[in-house]
Amino acid sequence: MKKIILSVIVISAITLGCKTDKHSLTNKELLEWSTKGDTILRNNKPVAVYNHLEYELYNGKATIEISIDQIDKSPDNTVSLIKYVHLRHKKNKVEIVVQNK
Repeated sequence: MKKIILSVIVISAITLGCKTDKHSLTNKELLEWSTKGDTILRNNKPVAVYNHLEYELYNGKATIEISIDQIDKSPDNTVSLIKYVHLRHKKNKVEIVVQNK
């Protein structure tokens, strides 16, 4: 009985420890993205541009917010774009601005 309980605990720990980050891109998805100057490309097509940085102080902690203007209108690009930028700037806050035109 003790062996069964121990086995269940070990299997549960392994399963929970192998969780993937839903806020990350897979290696295959990451290969689609690149940055050239201030332009962010997906499959070598411009998707967004870096706009500006904001320095913020909140509850005594300084942070940087990176503002990016999305220049295409694909919702799929928006989700992947924010994941890509977050991977490149893990310690910063990321904002994607999509213009309504």
